[in-house]
Amino acid sequence: MNAEHFTELNTLISVKEPTLLSKTDLDKIMSAEDEESLHLLLQNTEYHFSLNDLSDTLTIEKRLMNELIHDFHFAYEESPVKEIVDIFALKFMYHNLKMLLIMRATGQDLSHLLTPIGRYSMNELRHVVQTLESAIIEQAIVDEIASTWNSYVTYNVVEALDIGMDNAYFKHLRLTEQKIDHPDITNLVNVLIDFYNVISAKRGLDDRLAMSDLIEIMSDEGTYTAREFIELVENHQINQWFDQINQLPFDRKFDKFRDKMLDGSIQSYELEKLQSIYTHSFLHEKRREILGPMPVLRYLYGKQMEIKNLRLILTGRVNQLSNEQITERMRPIYGETI
Repeated sequence: MNAEHFTELNTLISVKEPTLLSKTDLDKIMSAEDEESLHLLLQNTEYHFSLNDLSDTLTIEKRLMNELIHDFHFAYEESPVKEIVDIFALKFMYHNLKMLLIMRATGQDLSHLLTPIGRYSMNELRHVVQTLESAIIEQAIVDEIASTWNSYVTYNVVEALDIGMDNAYFKHLRLTEQKIDHPDITNLVNVLIDFYNVISAKRGLDDRLAMSDLIEIMSDEGTYTAREFIELVENHQINQWFDQINQLPFDRKFDKFRDKMLDGSIQSYELEKLQSIYTHSFLHEKRREILGPMPVLRYLYGKQMEIKNLRLILTGRVNQLSNEQITERMRPIYGETI
């Protein structure tokens, strides 16, 4: 992969970056006195809501996701290496496949949970789920869908669809990283898979999930096997794993999380917070790289965090959450040093 091939895309990214919301922007939005003031503030952003939209959580979600869909479509169109965009887009594709499989199995209409982000259109995904074959979608994906569906037919358990698509996602993510063969992207994918495993192990053990069931929902595509991750959580040794993957060893912001890892008091929601802080910080460290694939990944991650923050603020207002409740759940903000 030639880093200079990304020059044109990175120039476009540099033009889009200033449109992302700063902490000051988000603070103003959160502190708006009423819906009319909020509406006026949002008119100066990429997010255009009518006054009525701001009182309906479903409409808020639709508007926010449309903006995210737009940016992923832009990235796919402009990226010289589509696999780079796949790093963050694959989770949406496999989520869509999971929902479509559940719809086929149960007859439920889950269309409102579909997000058209990925290389393949929703019509193509619907076709492959119904027929278990495709002339467009790569065969490895078709095989995973067919295998997952066959597991459901054999055991008649909807959870098989969930587990099958999650495992297929992590397998595809790892293969994509290996194809790209870029050290920073390898580190990023390690973080995505490993944190999923650690959080799953922590939740599963807290919920007294059977070992066989816990191993089944975890991925062996990480830096440790599923069983090894479980043992690390059980023995209060998560810090050993984190120290291994941490590419920012001198960053003191992680110390409070490590202390909780050492004494066994860290909770799954704190691990989720650590994942977002670490991923943000890792990508923020690459902000001076003007060549190669990291600028678009940094932008797409920042956009996803922005969507989550706006969702939290806007739906939080509808549900009458306090600013304090909203602030404590906020994700990192693009361009900010934590």
